[in-house]
Amino acid sequence: IRDSLVIDGKGSIETAVAAIKAGAWDYLHRPITPAALRVKVVQAQERDDESTLRSGAPVVAYVRHPSTAVSGRAEVASRFGLSSDTVSSKVRAATGRTFMEYLHQCRLDQAQQLLAATELNVSQVAARVGFSTPQHFSRVFRKHTGLSPARYRLQERARRKQGKKN
Repeated sequence: IRDSLVIDGKGSIETAVAAIKAGAWDYLHRPITPAALRVKVVQAQERDDESTLRSGAPVVAYVRHPSTAVSGRAEVASRFGLSSDTVSSKVRAATGRTFMEYLHQCRLDQAQQLLAATELNVSQVAARVGFSTPQHFSRVFRKHTGLSPARYRLQERARRKQGKKN
C-alpha cells in the first residue's frame, strides 16, 4: 500500500486513517469525479518528479546520454539549477563514482562500441566520444581497460570472429 492512492467506496474515517497509517499518500472516497482523480494523479507525478530529482537519477541520465556533449560539472549544474558540489554528490550517491570517473566510464562505453564496430581511427573515436586529445583518451582507456584502444579493437574483433565460427 506504500506510495498508493486509496479509493474507497464506503468513505469511512476508519478506512481513511488505516490507509494513511499503512503508507497511502492520499485517500479518496466515492463518488469521485474524473477531475478530482486527475488532480491526484498530477500531484503523484509531481511527487515522483521531485523524488527522482532528489535521488540524482536525472543528473546521472543526463551525464550518460549523451556523455559526449557534457563538458563538465559546471554545465550539468547549470542545466539542473544545482551547485557543482551537489552534482558531484548526486553522481557519487547514484553510481559510487566521482563525476569524472562516471563521465569517463560513459565515454569509454561508447568508445568501446565504436572501436569494435567501426573503422574510425583512435583519434576520430576520441573526438567522437568527447575527449579533448587522442593522448588523453588513450591514457584513460588504458587505465580503465588495461589495453590500448588499438589492442582492444584487435581483441574484440578476434573475439567476434571466433564467436561467428561457433
